[in-house]
Amino acid sequence: MPLGQRMAGDKSDSRYCGVETDFNEDMPRLLDFNISAGFDFLLSPLMDPTYRPSLATTASEASVLPFAGSDLVLSPAQWSSHVVAKISSWIDLDSEDEELRQDSETVLGQEIVWASHLSLQ
Repeated sequence: MPLGQRMAGDKSDSRYCGVETDFNEDMPRLLDFNISAGFDFLLSPLMDPTYRPSLATTASEASVLPFAGSDLVLSPAQWSSHVVAKISSWIDLDSEDEELRQDSETVLGQEIVWASHLSLQ
């Protein structure tokens, strides 16, 4: 029996198996597809990897963050038990490029706050 089909609360002699996914704005569909395939959780970026604060041309563009959906698209239990957040791979806090370093600091902070809000692992 796939791990994703265990009875609720049954953790006896179990192993967990997750799948790493690319960014996807449709988190419910992504989660449903992978849980149905027998995975227990997703390792997924929560923010569009093309987003850079320095590229925002207007204040409204900078204030609306490109997250993977709303916190309401999944139940709190689904967020906390089936989604593991992945920090954007482009982040480089030690970059010699000042713009990249500042974008990295900003986005890392935003991602941590969002993951915390969702009660993610």
